[in-house]
Amino acid sequence: MKKACHYFCYSLLALGLCSTAIFAGEHPKENLKNPSFEKGLASWSFYVDPSMAAQVKHHIDKEIFTAQIKAQGAKPAAHVQLIQTIALKEGQRYKLSFDVKREVDGNATMPIICQQKARPWENYGLEKWVPFSKDWTHHDVFFTAKGIVKANPPTLRFYLGNQKGDIQIRKLSLTETTELPEPKVEEKQEKQPEHLKNSSFEKGMASWSVYVHPSMTAQAKHHVDNGIFTAQVKAKGPKPASHVQLIQKIALKEGQRYKLSFDVKRKGDGNATMPILCQQQDRPWENYGLESWIHFSKDWSHHDVFFTAKGIVKANPPNLRFYLGNQKGEVQLRKLSLIKIDNISKPDVDISSQSFRIVPQPKRITRHDGFYQMGKNLFVHCNRAAATDLFQRETIFITGKKPNDLQNAISPMEQPFFAVGNTQGIGFADNINDAPPFLGGYALVILPEGIAVKGFDDQGLRNGIQSLLQIIEQSSKGTLPLLSIRDLPDMKFRAMHVALNYLLKTQNPANRDLLEGFRWMFRRLGRYKYTHICLMLNGNIKLEKHPEVRPRATFSHQQIKQLIKLASEQGVVLFPNVKTFGKFMESQSLATRQANADVLAHDYYTENGAWKKIFSKHWGQARLNVGLKDPNGGGGVSAALDIASPKALDLMRDCIDEVYELFNKPKLFHLGMDEYHFFGSSWPKEVNRGKMFADYINALNRHLNKKGCQVMIWSDMLLSNVQFPYMTEANGGPPQNTCEALPLLDKNIIIADWHYGNSLFGDAPKHYPTISWFRQNRFNVVSVPWYDRDNIVNIARDNAATSSMGIMGSTWAMYMTYYVSINNGPVPTGWGWTRKRVEKLRELGVFASTAEAAWNVLDCKENIEQYDSVLWEKRWMPQATAK
Repeated sequence: MKKACHYFCYSLLALGLCSTAIFAGEHPKENLKNPSFEKGLASWSFYVDPSMAAQVKHHIDKEIFTAQIKAQGAKPAAHVQLIQTIALKEGQRYKLSFDVKREVDGNATMPIICQQKARPWENYGLEKWVPFSKDWTHHDVFFTAKGIVKANPPTLRFYLGNQKGDIQIRKLSLTETTELPEPKVEEKQEKQPEHLKNSSFEKGMASWSVYVHPSMTAQAKHHVDNGIFTAQVKAKGPKPASHVQLIQKIALKEGQRYKLSFDVKRKGDGNATMPILCQQQDRPWENYGLESWIHFSKDWSHHDVFFTAKGIVKANPPNLRFYLGNQKGEVQLRKLSLIKIDNISKPDVDISSQSFRIVPQPKRITRHDGFYQMGKNLFVHCNRAAATDLFQRETIFITGKKPNDLQNAISPMEQPFFAVGNTQGIGFADNINDAPPFLGGYALVILPEGIAVKGFDDQGLRNGIQSLLQIIEQSSKGTLPLLSIRDLPDMKFRAMHVALNYLLKTQNPANRDLLEGFRWMFRRLGRYKYTHICLMLNGNIKLEKHPEVRPRATFSHQQIKQLIKLASEQGVVLFPNVKTFGKFMESQSLATRQANADVLAHDYYTENGAWKKIFSKHWGQARLNVGLKDPNGGGGVSAALDIASPKALDLMRDCIDEVYELFNKPKLFHLGMDEYHFFGSSWPKEVNRGKMFADYINALNRHLNKKGCQVMIWSDMLLSNVQFPYMTEANGGPPQNTCEALPLLDKNIIIADWHYGNSLFGDAPKHYPTISWFRQNRFNVVSVPWYDRDNIVNIARDNAATSSMGIMGSTWAMYMTYYVSINNGPVPTGWGWTRKRVEKLRELGVFASTAEAAWNVLDCKENIEQYDSVLWEKRWMPQATAK
């Protein structure tokens, strides 16, 4: 697990390793002065924060540095440092070696950091927490120098104040290297005896039995082939056969902890759940500690299920039962194992595995032995009512149970604070470390006595509680692993773009509420600590001031208010995206467009289908050759607004005002302005389309500014395909030349620079220079990727490198992806969407992947590669979480 950085260096654009070769026999150059204190403290300095209530002494004896730290209070003195100014080469790999010990009992950790000499103390590639104890231990720490600024040289800092008592250091060395760290060798575990007979069906069905209830109208066949058990279940009726079971009698010890492992798959599309129980052999079939619902699909998946044997009755021995009849078709099992495990050190969930994780991954997390058991009666101490409401509401949603007597007492602490425990006292949380001093930073601890969260601000407190809720989601019956987290986001603005689409109405085989999918989406976005949701209304919202332009509106004002409330409950700000330019009436019928022809543009290629030919091959180059004059002497009524018409501008102001009031006067408003390829195609050549475009945007921007609202627009019509010829998202070049609007725009407009990892030349871009182009023109930028992982990672890196505003992930088929996943049915028709295309996009993984990129810019690629974000999201779909 990566450790937290107090501040991050965003100025680098390349993260490649660059190292100097060391020839055989050549001694590597020492980069430290006085590395083993042979000259006392020469070249070293020793710092103690003057505000610290601590006694600190230090001395050197026989080339051993000793610091004696005595904090005057319960907490250790944090800002006690051993420092040396050093010279590093950008991109060079280094090896820092030393011995360290602590002259008291117990273990400790020591942060080692290479950072700038003065504020803002950016990190230069090294930030490591080193564990040590009362015996001398040797450490080799490898790092690559990054982001070196000559005006602010590096300092190597050993933070000695994270523990009380004496700490000693000797034999320091800092050298250039090409080495890689030695891989950790895991100790071989003694193999535990197997508690199942014929665990992998090597003897066919020996020791196993298959049961079908005689009253069931079901056909159930089974066979074993190559160690794989297959059950074929066919129910005679609409409901699946429930009482089809695979059974083995087993022997368990009261209070012993066990691990049940197996692989499972289902033949056929869709997902399924399979109950696994350990219960008495005969009535009353009491449970003996294991009752778990396993989610699986058509691919082999591995499962480890932990349980503790409870209530064993010798007269009624245990049976292990796999309930196979909760789905039709074939279910297969292989590689079964049941072994005893240590009762203390093995948790219900493994904090380091793919099966248990917090998204986005915390920068610093420490797992401890033991568990906290949430009781039925919980006492909450909090100084933010919204935090208590979030915890109670979401705990009820996750567990299906309302805690009894959930009592809230106002905490006397000034910093945003939340604690919950089984007793009224909060003394267990007094010594929790403060949250990292950064917007959105939080500290979370789970102790045997209870749970506590501190936030640097209100958003930080919410972030900590959302991490806690993720832990509760993945824990069994309120048994939470003991751990501590200190975490903070890299980007302040972390948004997701979601399209509101009426097509769901006709593709809803379960006849579900149209907002159900959005409830799921908003809850996951809240869990992953997003700050904003941009909701594209997509022409499907009723406009009361101008009903003539939305005759087929599906979503009412009341439904939109429900969505606003859903987002607010998760602590996420919802703001609107209204198409105010080329796609104003995109989702409306031709009859509606013709009825509103007085405010719509008349474009060549709109009705005659020529655009399909133009865009079929080499469309970027073809676009350069499109003439401005309509050879047919007219033009079809398009979906675009005629921005040269004063009536159209008045209409758009009315629509914006209505949406602004509906969204409770938001501070941010997205005006669209994208992909109008034939803007002004019927106008004379001498018309300055760039100025016309800029005047229109500025008019709407200033209209919203008067309300205290900031404007966001898409980037593509401001980018020339001449300046950026390899990017498919540059739509503002010849012949329209709307890119000329850029210098004329109000500088307070936020540019949503969207790129989806595509290129006209086939190779996906590794860098996105348009971000720095907009920054050079003094605009703030929100970078917008889509579904491709490399696209998400690279665009987040470039956004951070230019100190831009943040990131906004996008989804364009999520409403279809959701219903395909839930109902296993067809996708809505239109725009060429097919089930195969929807699944190929893997858009379901966008929520988790984009959250990682916005939270952990430098480490997001590694974090995302650790797990399949699509399968992770499926884990939280309604059919997977149904009990």
